[in-house]
Amino acid sequence: MDGLEAGGGLTLGSPPKEHEPLKLFVGQVPKTVEEPELRAIFEPFGAIHELVVLKDRTTGAHKGTAPAAVARAGGSLATYPVALT
Repeated sequence: MDGLEAGGGLTLGSPPKEHEPLKLFVGQVPKTVEEPELRAIFEPFGAIHELVVLKDRTTGAHKGTAPAAVARAGGSLATYPVALT
């Protein structure tokens, strides 16, 4: 049963390997926050492989989102409160 577990659960592929970066989608980024400030927030958790503040191709306006790929670390980013002002 490709992609299905016993009991009808859906499996979305194999679990990530430890050496693969953790891919994050960071939303609700204030339009005043740029890449250097976001890097400073994520660097304590591990090496940053990729971080991009998305901008509109035509206007160059900040879209308020930033996909990121960070090294896996023992800490959990999911429970780390971050206040950006």
